[in-house]
Amino acid sequence: MKLLMESWRRYLNEAEIHGARVDMYFGTGGDSDLFDELTALRFPLTVYRGLRLKPDEEVDLSRLGKGGEGDHWSRSRRAAVDFAKGVGSSARKWGDPVLLAGQIASPEDVDWQSTVDLNRENPHEAEIVASEVSDPQAQELAG
Repeated sequence: MKLLMESWRRYLNEAEIHGARVDMYFGTGGDSDLFDELTALRFPLTVYRGLRLKPDEEVDLSRLGKGGEGDHWSRSRRAAVDFAKGVGSSARKWGDPVLLAGQIASPEDVDWQSTVDLNRENPHEAEIVASEVSDPQAQELAG
């Protein structure tokens, strides 16, 4: 009964994060912690992306953070490293782990609604959706 009561007390509301309007749930069990975390971000913001590359592959750094492919990043270096390294030995078949790091210059470069929605689904990834990430740099990680 308590769970039902808690979900009933949550309500959808429009909130503002760095000047952008987003739909968030507030109340017991809602988005209050996520709201506080996102509104506390300071820019320029360092972001990370983990991936795997086969020995003959290269990252096209010019395409990352330009919307579409490469627009999903993490605020957490640890989450990006974990994603790049994968789980178990089967991850090795996808190539060597690489960590990318870049900067989001301002809050206007973030799709806040997508960021909120993705953090609801997978809060441990600390995901941020950016339309522009400047100066991405790649670093190989030990497998």
